[in-house]
Amino acid sequence: MSPVKHSLKIADEVWLATAQLHRAHPNATDFSVEEIVAAAHKLEDSDHARPGVYVHVIQHCVANRPPNPGRYRILYEPRTVAADSIENLILFILRGRERK
Repeated sequence: MSPVKHSLKIADEVWLATAQLHRAHPNATDFSVEEIVAAAHKLEDSDHARPGVYVHVIQHCVANRPPNPGRYRILYEPRTVAADSIENLILFILRGRERK
C-alpha cells in the first residue's frame, strides 16, 4: 500500500467512496451497502478492501444509528417500512435473548 492509504482513516475512505459514487451517479438518491463497499474496494490497490470498511458503512459512519463506538456521522441510512420492520424484529429477538 502507498503511504497515503496508511494515513487515511477508514471513515475517510468510506466518505471518498460515497463521494465518487455521487459524482458517477448524480441522480441517485442513495447507494446500497454493497455499492459503497465495492467503491471503497476500488480505492485500494490490493485484492481486498481494508478490514473494517463494511462495519463503518453499516454502523460507525451512519448518522441515524446509535454510535458503536464510532461517531463519524457522514452517511444517512434511508428508512423504509420493510427495513424498519426487519430492524424491529431483530431488536425484538435480541432483547428476548437478553432476558434469559
